[in-house]
Amino acid sequence: MREVADSFLAEHPDGEPVLLEWGVGPGFTTYLFERLGLSCVYYDFKYERPSYDWVHERLASPQVFIGEDATGLPFGDESFDAATSCGVLEHVPDPSASLRELFRVLKPGGGLYIYHFPNRYSYTEVLAGLIGQANHPLRWSRRRLVRELRDAGFELVWFDYRYMIPRNLVRFPRVRRFFSAHAEGLYSFDRALSRIPVLNATSNALNCYARKPLS
Repeated sequence: MREVADSFLAEHPDGEPVLLEWGVGPGFTTYLFERLGLSCVYYDFKYERPSYDWVHERLASPQVFIGEDATGLPFGDESFDAATSCGVLEHVPDPSASLRELFRVLKPGGGLYIYHFPNRYSYTEVLAGLIGQANHPLRWSRRRLVRELRDAGFELVWFDYRYMIPRNLVRFPRVRRFFSAHAEGLYSFDRALSRIPVLNATSNALNCYARKPLS
């Protein structure tokens, strides 16, 4: 999230740019972005959940929207400077339509940050199935994700494979404690692994940044 915040602020040094936090559930990432100095609009889809109280009580911005439509967004054309999809796009009923809708609400030159999108060739998704953990039914390859973005009108700025160390193992208490005690070193090691060609094609997630053309 700090990478997104730094990139967003660097691209908009003047004025008061607004970030659309799309499908963000309890609002933890929105809360973090606000603490990092970003102006955010929170948006999520209406479905059964315990409560939205955490969002309303702690977010600085009063702009919290809960939508009835799983695809359509209640915002005008060219409303936002950027948008995020952090573990969201793979859960919507029509990802292609959602990408077109995000394209619509972004200003020309506006960017879309996609993080934690499940990799079709992820070995950790296979591992999750073997140990009885849930995995993602929708997984795209790098080629498919890039094609979907371009079909929606976006230009790809950068792409990154991420997360080689299985996150699903933290469900085990001893492993979770080990991760907690050595988080900084493990994340550095994980990032180094994700830069190795061929090996990184089996990583857990696809991350990318795409931009709406200026014209």
